[in-house]
Amino acid sequence: MHDDPGDHEGAMKTCPQCGFEGEDGHCPNDGERLLDAEEMAEVSPIEPTRAPPSEATQRKHATAPSPGDDHDPDAELRGEDYGNWAEPALPKKKKEDPMIGRTLGGRYEIIGLLGKGGMGAVYKARQPAVQRMIALKTLLKEFAENETVIKRFHQEALAASRLTHPNTISVYDFGQTDDGILFMAMEYLRGQSLAQLLARNAGLDPKRVIHIMRQVCKSLSEAHGAGIIHRDLKPDNIFLTDIQGERDFVKVLDYGVAMLKEYEGKAGTLTQAGLIFGTP
Repeated sequence: MHDDPGDHEGAMKTCPQCGFEGEDGHCPNDGERLLDAEEMAEVSPIEPTRAPPSEATQRKHATAPSPGDDHDPDAELRGEDYGNWAEPALPKKKKEDPMIGRTLGGRYEIIGLLGKGGMGAVYKARQPAVQRMIALKTLLKEFAENETVIKRFHQEALAASRLTHPNTISVYDFGQTDDGILFMAMEYLRGQSLAQLLARNAGLDPKRVIHIMRQVCKSLSEAHGAGIIHRDLKPDNIFLTDIQGERDFVKVLDYGVAMLKEYEGKAGTLTQAGLIFGTP
């Protein structure tokens, strides 16, 4: 026979439902009568739990599977993870180049971007009139507002177009759009730069190096004969392509840098122009 529950006032009692411990007669959580130790001994064992957590605590320890995550859905989310789960970040959409799709000079349809720098860019373009692909070098408008720069850029195109050696990239045309964009149409090349080749190969066969450098020297020889010095010769400006089955056919790029740099110091804008496609 059990003692009357009132005989144990002051002793800790336990709720048989949730395991709450207290001295009151009933559980504040579920209203069940609290039992003393002897009464609890006759009740099936339960796993003690605490009082239900507050709403803030529930949010802090919320558990839910992350989208696309196959880990245990009952794993506890950290605070920073919870925010990501509640509002998954959407991938940023790349800003489309406004030049792509334009037709410059009424004859060059820009297809895609080949390379871009702080002062200009080179695009892949189509020349429908002669059904060929070209590389279109452009100068940003902010660097083409000075009449002197425009004149020197024109001289660059003119000088480069006069270099006709097979190992020098061909320049076809020069122009300026109505909204001030200067452009130069050049030979479109498929292949890799010497810099890219060296990045993938720890060392090159000496015979291959000689083959490449001999062609570079031939290109420089013609330029020097025309009074042009290439002041930015580097692996990035030595392009390797295959022509009629000949491997590592060299095309020397950016002779125009020399023409622009020739006038450095004569005008502040020209000093900046000399950096357009050169190495700072």
